[in-house]
Amino acid sequence: MIGEKTFAAMKKLADELIHMHGARMAKAFNLQTDGKLAVAITFSIQPSAKADIIEVDAVITYVMEKVKEKITANVSENQEELTLYPLRRPEEA
Repeated sequence: MIGEKTFAAMKKLADELIHMHGARMAKAFNLQTDGKLAVAITFSIQPSAKADIIEVDAVITYVMEKVKEKITANVSENQEELTLYPLRRPEEA
């Protein structure tokens, strides 16, 4: 069963993650092109192998740099391939 002690541990872990990542999150915020930084802290709560113990894991997620690149190729499966021969200069002929 989870209760106030589990919730207190979750708050403490979240505070530690924010403190540990504060400078990097500030840098990540400045790198965002849309002016927004999404930060997620998720918790995993499960019984421990030890009796009467709850294990709480906290994970922080944010993007330092968003990369979006588009390249395009135009292809026609119906077009015949042309064989190109090297051009010869008149003096080579």
